[in-house]
Amino acid sequence: WACFMAGVIIQVGSSHVHWVTFPIFAYVMAVTVVGESTLGKAMQDTVAVCTGTVQGVGMSLVLLQLLPPAKCFANIGVSIALVAATSFLITYPSSSHILHKRVALAHSGIIYVTAAVQQQHMDQVFFPLRLAGTTIVGATCGMLALLLPLPHLALLQVKVTHARTHVRTHH
Repeated sequence: WACFMAGVIIQVGSSHVHWVTFPIFAYVMAVTVVGESTLGKAMQDTVAVCTGTVQGVGMSLVLLQLLPPAKCFANIGVSIALVAATSFLITYPSSSHILHKRVALAHSGIIYVTAAVQQQHMDQVFFPLRLAGTTIVGATCGMLALLLPLPHLALLQVKVTHARTHVRTHH
């Protein structure tokens, strides 16, 4: 359900407004949030994805304004140095949720490598913002998928079937 919802939103939304960047990230975030399959954990993971997105994209936006890709990213070394520096800043606080750190690290890596590859063709403001939008849509769809009754009924069916099988094997 999470991937279906993310796909519909991305397809319908991008046909009206060009806001999607790196659409696979929406599906990855949807599956990541659904992974624990409890609504409370999904809500916690969605918040971690959103805060990680704000940190990773926010830091990247600031650095892209200070170091424009068309001028500063002619050498891949600049991207590597920025990924290393921001990775330290992202991972240093021990109080951050691990998913928050992973998402922020992924965003900074994607943005800086894209800046090195596309250089003057990269929109240094809208590319990171579109990546953030795509990520948040995926995480939100993952959380919302757990509110739908069908996966819960399937889980109930698996538990009932497993219980019946367990009882039969012990008699």
